[in-house]
Amino acid sequence: MSTIFYSTFITGFEKVIEEALLLRLKKVIVQTVGDGFIVYRTDSSMDDIKRLKFLNNSFVFLKKMEGTSGKTINDLLLEVIKDKAMVRDIHTAFKGKRHTIRIRASVENQFVGVDKALQKKVEQVLIGQGNLTVDRSLADLELWVSMRKEGFTLFGVRFTKRANYEKTLAKGELYPELTYLLCLLSDPKKEDVFLDPFCGSGAIALQRASSFPCKQVLAGDVDASLVNALRKRIERSRNKITVGRWDARKLATFDTASVDAVVTDPPWGNYGTTDIDLDALYHDMLIEFSRVLKPYGTLVVLTAQYELFESKLADVEESLVLIAQYHTLVSGRKAGVFVVKRAP
Repeated sequence: MSTIFYSTFITGFEKVIEEALLLRLKKVIVQTVGDGFIVYRTDSSMDDIKRLKFLNNSFVFLKKMEGTSGKTINDLLLEVIKDKAMVRDIHTAFKGKRHTIRIRASVENQFVGVDKALQKKVEQVLIGQGNLTVDRSLADLELWVSMRKEGFTLFGVRFTKRANYEKTLAKGELYPELTYLLCLLSDPKKEDVFLDPFCGSGAIALQRASSFPCKQVLAGDVDASLVNALRKRIERSRNKITVGRWDARKLATFDTASVDAVVTDPPWGNYGTTDIDLDALYHDMLIEFSRVLKPYGTLVVLTAQYELFESKLADVEESLVLIAQYHTLVSGRKAGVFVVKRAP
């Protein structure tokens, strides 16, 4: 039996997410795609959806209410009390097992507080039928009321949980959902030789090694301390990654046309002071990427330096061809993802 879900994801990747869902879930019918969210019907289970690494949060879809820009969160919580079908759908979706649940409300992706008396009334409605109990701190399910800037509100029950990245990721490390998407955009194949020459903490290389079959994963950086730290991290993760200290401007240890995919996050020059000449860096790295990539090989670059990257790409347009570009946010900053193919 199919169920309607909605999921959130990193903004800017609507088309990529829709295509990925169609490939990975059973009998998917996409109903709505918007800025960072998608509503879809599928025969796949919640467990199948939980395994999708490119999604942020996933919900059993309850309702989309139009024309709510003039309403308050408390107005919308009253809808839960009044809408008996919504409450019935919650219990139907999670029947057969006891769950704890809590209420969360957001306005334009920012969590907000709710009236305590009203919250208690909604909780009483939710637990009035069988298998739900309230836990305001560590619930395994969450009823979300999400007012969006587009003027509508989504109601859903979140059944996924994401790790606290402030505790689990290194400073400046890219979120796993983003590294997965970057690797996905490189059209991964099991025979690939994969390279990240600006590896930093190694998030992209580790994602490629753990989530997609691959012949060889290579990661390097010019910073010796980062290289040593990544080697220790890889020992703990047991992923097969070759780590080296390389300068992306001159990849002397790599033969011409020896790499199938380069996926990387070069310096942006946006954080604090830097003595890096980004103009020269981007020029030199693209020449080297053009040399080491095989014909029809793929380059995926994440950067906030849109104009600079595009101008330097124009310098090598005979060998590197821009295929797609995505606009997104990384830690609240505007960034772009460029997908480039090596000409034959």
